[in-house]
Amino acid sequence: MPIDSRMEPTPSPRGPLPESLELVSSLSEKLDLHIVIEDTDGAVLHDTHPKLETDSFDADAPISGEGGVVGTVRLACLGEPREGGALARHLAQSLARDLDARSLRRSELDRLARRERERDLMRRFSQPSADEMLEQVVPIELLEDVAGSVGEGFVLVSLMSADLTYVKGRIGKRPASHVSIEDDTCIEILNACMESEAAWTELASEVLPGFGTNLEGRAFRIQASERPIGFIALLQPAGSDDSMRPFRLLEGLAHRIADGVATIQLRAELHGFLFDTVKSLAAAVDAKDPYTRGHSERVHYLAVRVGELMGLDDQDMQDLNWAGLLHDIGKIGIPRDILCKPQDLTPEEWDTIRTHPDRGCRVVEPIPQLAGARAGIRYHHENYDGTGYPAGLSGAEIPLSARIIAAADAFDALTSDRPYMKGRSCEEALDLLDKGAGRRFDPAVLAAVRKIVEQEIRSGSLAFESLRRPSQNDVA
Repeated sequence: MPIDSRMEPTPSPRGPLPESLELVSSLSEKLDLHIVIEDTDGAVLHDTHPKLETDSFDADAPISGEGGVVGTVRLACLGEPREGGALARHLAQSLARDLDARSLRRSELDRLARRERERDLMRRFSQPSADEMLEQVVPIELLEDVAGSVGEGFVLVSLMSADLTYVKGRIGKRPASHVSIEDDTCIEILNACMESEAAWTELASEVLPGFGTNLEGRAFRIQASERPIGFIALLQPAGSDDSMRPFRLLEGLAHRIADGVATIQLRAELHGFLFDTVKSLAAAVDAKDPYTRGHSERVHYLAVRVGELMGLDDQDMQDLNWAGLLHDIGKIGIPRDILCKPQDLTPEEWDTIRTHPDRGCRVVEPIPQLAGARAGIRYHHENYDGTGYPAGLSGAEIPLSARIIAAADAFDALTSDRPYMKGRSCEEALDLLDKGAGRRFDPAVLAAVRKIVEQEIRSGSLAFESLRRPSQNDVA
């Protein structure tokens, strides 16, 4: 089952931590202590004696996680007075270790979720479903020819999709009492084909349940890259005239389907190779400025999620997918001393910076597969009121992909540390973006950005932060 970034939320590091709470409970009982764990706002996350009102505590210590201080441990002695400072610090350190461990686990989960989303997008754009593959690789004219040659029976074509589910297609005439064939039946037939050494596999009536008439059949397995991916079967009432069995035609159709599927799979592999190449190009741009490391991938992640929320169709999503990663590819030709300059840029330097959208279009122009991404790359610095560059477009004149990337790009810029500016919190960044609604940004896009970011925050996701600091195992 693909991992979805909207899966059940991982517990927040500010919430109770089971591993350390066992120690807290044990020490509270053995040493007769009242122990309270609070977050940075003073809200109680855990209390060993919730019904006990303690006016003052004997000791406290901060809990530090990966992102800084995230809470406090407070101790009160219920029995004989004792020095609690050391114990409080020990508990705080234990909780901090748990925070770091959980943060690392969550970072890994978010990384895997992002990778799975990327793979899912690639499958969606380049790997059609088994249903769609049947439509692509079996010409309707040929199906009609087969339909007229099967006598009283019918032909069943089944392909195994990339996620190992079975999708059925039926052609030809069917018995009047026909009942829909279940996935299990298709699995039984495919297993029988795989176990047989012969090209054709005889199908006894017991493996063909769900029919009101006694059927028999013969199936020919469909293979791609020497791997069985489905079958084509002729099913007829027992005792039918052999002369009405177009086995040669079905065998030719099976080979034709296999060739078509192999072509689709090769196209998907090339698409994956292109995606990896594009990510490498984006990383090369980000590497020119250490303060923007991961910027392209973060913008891509947010832009794609916004596009999904706004209901873009598959083609527009594919174009947004490429453009999100490559929106700044034109900066690869901008001198590093301009990109990384901590002081204000001169008018001439700003003119140089403003060339990067057109430069980016020229970079991707020779690649036909990226033709749809050019609009997002070229116009992502256009303003909604027409004051942007390079073309001064406004409102709906600006392609939707560019409007989405513009908002995602600005959000990441506001939340990133730069030599001249400390990154703002997500909430502050969203509020600042809203002030530009109707002027710099499309209000509908900003509403979608806010919804996605707030979903990320509520779920405890570290998607944006872990993109900023990838793990050692992250090869992206």
